Amino acid sequence: MGLSNIIETGRRLYRNRLASRRSGAEASLDSEQKRWLSELRESGIAMIPGFLSAQACAEIRSALDSTISGSPVETLVASGPAPKTGWPTAHGYSIWADQELSDIRVLGAEAIHPLIRRFHEDSRLCAVGKHYLSEDDLHVVFTMANRVVYRDYNKGSGGGWHRDIAYRRGFKAMVYLCDVDTHHGPFQYIPHSDSALYHLFKTNHPDQYQFSHEEILQLVRRDESRLREATASEGTLLLFETNLIHRGKPIGSGNTRYAMTNYHNH
Repeated sequence: MGLSNIIETGRRLYRNRLASRRSGAEASLDSEQKRWLSELRESGIAMIPGFLSAQACAEIRSALDSTISGSPVETLVASGPAPKTGWPTAHGYSIWADQELSDIRVLGAEAIHPLIRRFHEDSRLCAVGKHYLSEDDLHVVFTMANRVVYRDYNKGSGGGWHRDIAYRRGFKAMVYLCDVDTHHGPFQYIPHSDSALYHLFKTNHPDQYQFSHEEILQLVRRDESRLREATASEGTLLLFETNLIHRGKPIGSGNTRYAMTNYHNH
């Protein structure tokens, strides 16, 4: 970026990160939560194996499949690609699919199963997020549960490389509901890409929050080993910084990935 863009990016970082900060969180953390917070601060992501049991994951997968089955999504899958759209229902949730019909999401999934609602209402997660963001007013807006399947030219969960918001820090909690290896669309990210220095000297232009794969290759100097993949067994909890440049890696042929994510707002 040129000098004028660096100055403008610096101004927007200040406005979105420093000027908007509220008082520090008051919620106390136990020793386990402190470990989660320490890992999150150090790496931008914390991984907690065994957060949910295999039986709980199986129950949620079944509920998600049942909710999707017979919905308009199933009709569209049979008839071919469709634009992004959602289908509100009378039950407090809606169903959304990407253009390739690879990523099928239930928005407001806390309405479809008690175990998802328990995750939605888990106060430990919000407490960690409050400390991480130095925000007293952090809450879960909704929980999204999704099933990602292989389709030709799929972009992975989340529609490709992005930051959730251009400058502002954010926090999400996600649980893998199946084993996720490199072929199952793991959470993939560029380490430390949320830092102010990365914004100032790596981003192509102010307010950029979406990135093509070619731009990503330029950012990592065409060395894909600089990218990180969060592979883990079913039931693993991921807490992560949403200002990291990240994506759900495109899923490999014949594979399916299940996950659920709390969307927080502050």
